[in-house]
Amino acid sequence: MASIGQKLPQPEAGWRRYNDTDPNLVYEGSRWKAYSNPSVAFYKGGYTAAITPTEPSAEPHKVKFRFRGSKFRIAAQNYTTRSSNIQVTVDDVVVDSYSLNRVSSNLDVVLCYEKTGLEYGVHTVELLNMDNSKVFLFDALDIDQDGELLPYEEAEKRVLAVLLEKGETAQLSLTERIADNLLFQWVSDNDTVAAVDAQGMVTGVSAGLCYISVSDPDGSYQEKIPVRVIEPVDLDPLLAVHLEVGQERRLAVTEDFADNLSFQWTSDNEAVAVVDPQGIVTAVGKGVCTIRAQKEGEPIENTIPIRVVEP
Repeated sequence: MASIGQKLPQPEAGWRRYNDTDPNLVYEGSRWKAYSNPSVAFYKGGYTAAITPTEPSAEPHKVKFRFRGSKFRIAAQNYTTRSSNIQVTVDDVVVDSYSLNRVSSNLDVVLCYEKTGLEYGVHTVELLNMDNSKVFLFDALDIDQDGELLPYEEAEKRVLAVLLEKGETAQLSLTERIADNLLFQWVSDNDTVAAVDAQGMVTGVSAGLCYISVSDPDGSYQEKIPVRVIEPVDLDPLLAVHLEVGQERRLAVTEDFADNLSFQWTSDNEAVAVVDPQGIVTAVGKGVCTIRAQKEGEPIENTIPIRVVEP
């Protein structure tokens, strides 16, 4: 098993590798650039780096990713010009730091950092260069063999707001007389989330958060109010297994759990929950889906609804 500082040209058994160019990796900062150098042993012949600025810069440079699993590794080239202080944040908690700086030699595809022992589920990771005077280089990411690198989603901004479903409307008013609204200018800062007309009537357009502003013609009065739009909620009650994203639940057709292997297990919406050949369900995203277990050649199928919510 590789240890920190050793070369790791390929992922070890039990690990799955993603290249630095994977679209689910997010690079934050203006100095990031992809480089190609097949003559050097970078993973797949290239890397992504935030090169040292010509002038001191306080601009933060981060690599951000979201994955399903219980562990991750960072591999990159080490050298004397590299940063020695990369801060690691997991699920909004600073947990560690690592170094890319090696004094003695230029080492390619080195195991720079490893984090194990996380609860299996969905985790968000940020790698922040704490020394902008040195190069921050990123080459490869390893996670669990049965894990998955997921699209990165920023945490939803917490704002007390008017809540609307898509297509729902709400009347805003400056005075007790709606007609007075026509004396002011109404603007949405994001018409793709919510639109507002000249009378202050707001309509939810798509899921998200925006601000509705109102001002008088000379600009002496200005005010705004937040509006959050959500997808329509299914109000029909449905008895279902309740899971949070990342949780697992075993299902069984008989008292003998081994019997599950004789059935074919499927989910009608794998964006909500997935199921493996043993009947173990993993919650993936908010929503409702149906898990089915059916034996080949038999018309009878067993089904159970699953409801998934955010933690």
